[in-house]
Amino acid sequence: MISPALRQEIIERYSSKHEVRHIDVGFQNDIYVIDNQYVLRVPREDWARQLLKHETMVLNHIAESMSVQVPVVVEAAKDNTYAVCQFIDGDVITDEDLAQFTAESRNRFVADIVQMILELNHAISVAWYTQHCGTSVSRKIDPEANFSELTRAARRANHPHLRLFEKWRAEYETYRPEIDALPSMVVHGDLHVGNMVFKDQRL
Repeated sequence: MISPALRQEIIERYSSKHEVRHIDVGFQNDIYVIDNQYVLRVPREDWARQLLKHETMVLNHIAESMSVQVPVVVEAAKDNTYAVCQFIDGDVITDEDLAQFTAESRNRFVADIVQMILELNHAISVAWYTQHCGTSVSRKIDPEANFSELTRAARRANHPHLRLFEKWRAEYETYRPEIDALPSMVVHGDLHVGNMVFKDQRL
């Protein structure tokens, strides 16, 4: 954790108006917004400093290949006690918000998310992550086992999407040689709309 004096020094370095808001106490960070231009993230526990280090490298790496805004890190302490990144203005979409969308807006909303997922899943190879973050990926998903479990669960529940799962499986088998030849990529493990920011109904 950083001292109050260092925290104030960082804030003043990035703030011209000194408008600072403590907006959130996240899972592992205290988060401050500075002049609606920068975000100061301060890990509360020592173990969270390593996570901040990895996130800093990942954010700046994927920013080069993403069409949506990514909060690029502009400064990070060498001891990982804080990081300053760009502020991205927007809000979290709720079920109530979605209910107000037109059909066209809903289609665009889904298309934005799909495009982002495709870009994200092609942005970080396992080899890059292991080399730069100094650790291996925690879990590798086996597509064949995943499809098999989906199909079994769908059959047990007489799920209306059973044919869709079987179609996925068939197409996976058709393209499996090409898929297996691709490099393994890192996949976001907590990707949902609560972790995305939207403005004017766009991601």
